[in-house]
Amino acid sequence: MNFFSDPLLGVVGLVVAHPGHEVLLHGWLETDRPVIAALSDGSGGAGEDRTDFSRSVIAQTGARACANFGAAPDASWYSALLNKDADFFLTEQHRLIAEFQQANVSWLVCDPVEFYNPMHDLANAMTQGISVQLGCDPVRVLTYNLMDRQDPALAARTISLTPDMLARKEAAVRTYTALGNEADDMKDALRAPDEVLFSAPRFNWPETLEAVPFYEEFGEQKLRERRYDRLITYREHVRPMALRLLEPT
Repeated sequence: MNFFSDPLLGVVGLVVAHPGHEVLLHGWLETDRPVIAALSDGSGGAGEDRTDFSRSVIAQTGARACANFGAAPDASWYSALLNKDADFFLTEQHRLIAEFQQANVSWLVCDPVEFYNPMHDLANAMTQGISVQLGCDPVRVLTYNLMDRQDPALAARTISLTPDMLARKEAAVRTYTALGNEADDMKDALRAPDEVLFSAPRFNWPETLEAVPFYEEFGEQKLRERRYDRLITYREHVRPMALRLLEPT
């Protein structure tokens, strides 16, 4: 039997960087009803808190939001990252470890490492660290399609959406007006008739990358426009924080 298709094998936890990501897995939320954590409130630079939208979607699927869902505004997370404040990240990681232990979580799903947004990547590192601390038999970690399409050969679980499931997913996206342009960025994944979970081997976070991350290119543009005054980089900020989160103490 496929490990991830057996409901008797325990509760699943979902960790996403931003509220709204869970809509991509709407059918899976209905099927497996995970305990869901969002790190930020989705407010971005000058947007609105999206947690109420997500809480509504989550409740309608029968899943459950963590107690500290949307733990802090995006600006606070990015400030902590720029200032190399590992304690800020570790505080939320420890809180999730405790809540997932209480919920008897035995496998996890999280954002993929794509070098698109630093918080997406750090949600992955945080989840890998959580899995080590939970120490279930064993905690498995999966990921899903967010901005990129992953290798189908890595598929661990596929949820084929019925017409009714797809209709409910489309309705959830329509009513989630706070997603704004992000719904367009994720439209391919949102319209897919299947939702796929992929095996997520622990990323090794090398010192250098073959290509410049998108978030660095985006940040450089904002610096030129004088909308940012500091740049988040993989080498100086993201990689060191990820390595810290992989082995929380």
